[in-house]
Amino acid sequence: MIPVLLASGLILSGCVAGAAVSAVGAALSAVGGVVAERAARLAESKKVSLPMKMDRALAAVQRALRAMDFDVDLLQPTKEGGYIALFGNEKLDGSVTLERVTPVLTTYKVKVLDAGGLSRNEAVEEAVTNLVRNQSKKLGKRAHFDFRDYNVIRKRPNRASARVGWFRIGSRLRVRPATVPGWLQIEMPEGDKAFLKGKISETTRSHP
Repeated sequence: MIPVLLASGLILSGCVAGAAVSAVGAALSAVGGVVAERAARLAESKKVSLPMKMDRALAAVQRALRAMDFDVDLLQPTKEGGYIALFGNEKLDGSVTLERVTPVLTTYKVKVLDAGGLSRNEAVEEAVTNLVRNQSKKLGKRAHFDFRDYNVIRKRPNRASARVGWFRIGSRLRVRPATVPGWLQIEMPEGDKAFLKGKISETTRSHP
């Protein structure tokens, strides 16, 4: 794995062959972390219902993760009108999947693996699940997901391309250089390819 340097000086892990990455207007950090393909392998978890709209349920997820010193690192809207939120740190990789049942009823499930993806961490799953439920009861009338620390992920390496998600500045993600100069490729939680704006820099080359 080659560390990737972004504009803010933070480090991002990526499958980058002998190069580093300097992002434009964004910064991701470090090694390992929340990786889409790991999230896809997580075992099924129990669905929990929240009697509220999707946008408020998403706000509850963000607040719960922040209360546990996590955060939503990558957010992808699903084709069914829900969301997949990835989170993690050096020890854990996890996801929260939200599904819209009715306009005022949302379900969610939490999935967590220990670093390396070899074992499921049910204790953390339960803690996040419970805290999301608790936070949902404390939301103000105008509560919503806070996008201030996020940049856009595009369907194609083009600023005019459709938005397919968001990534948090400073988060841990796995990327590789795209074929279009100045862009990075990422695999989204549902398995499709997407792109972040960035450029290659040779200034922080390191050995695996």
